[in-house]
Amino acid sequence: MHSKDRAMVVTEVVTMEDGHIPWTRWYADGDFHQRPLHPTERAHYAGRDVCTGYTSRRDPLVDAP
Repeated sequence: MHSKDRAMVVTEVVTMEDGHIPWTRWYADGDFHQRPLHPTERAHYAGRDVCTGYTSRRDPLVDAP
């Protein structure tokens, strides 16, 4: 859960596998960011290359379009 005072920006995130670990990458604030998908995201977004995400500087929350 994110605090209401944190600004979230809707953006496209790209998902991919590196070995057997699914990752998400996105561009924000003039830089590229990445992190592994959480287990619940892995199951929900398996096989999707591009998803809608709500991003902050720290972490995107991947959400269905």
